[in-house]
Amino acid sequence: MERNNVFPLPNNKKSISVLENFQRINKIIPEDQNPLTVGPHTEVLAALKLMRKNNFSQLPVVLKDQVIGVFSYRSFSQNLAKFINTPIKIETLKVDDFLEVPEYKSVQDEFKDVIDVLNNKDVVLIGNSDKLQAILTPIDILKYLYGVARSEERRVG
Repeated sequence: MERNNVFPLPNNKKSISVLENFQRINKIIPEDQNPLTVGPHTEVLAALKLMRKNNFSQLPVVLKDQVIGVFSYRSFSQNLAKFINTPIKIETLKVDDFLEVPEYKSVQDEFKDVIDVLNNKDVVLIGNSDKLQAILTPIDILKYLYGVARSEERRVG
């Protein structure tokens, strides 16, 4: 560790303060997170059941180890209207008909950089389309901030 509570970043690109390090996305992501994904030809009903069972609001959709989009309750409801005049059974619909374009951030980004994205999309994928590292949602930030507040409460109290 360097003096003045500053940490070097990889490749010595820039140094960051303790406060900046505290606010990195990698501090928010649950350590035990293992992103659950589905393929593009997954039936909508199966994806919805999987989301409900795991208490998720979205699932990254992966084809050959590459994220091609996100299937969510929102993307499903927004795109369902395009099938209104089509005599189709919901059992035949696939998630690739309901994808939204994901937003990506790095684990080294500050979590303030994801607030607007989470406000609009409810999810940020951490990594890139070739390497999904984690999924970040508003509840992850709330849990993190609650933990910080509890920790501070114990320290002060």
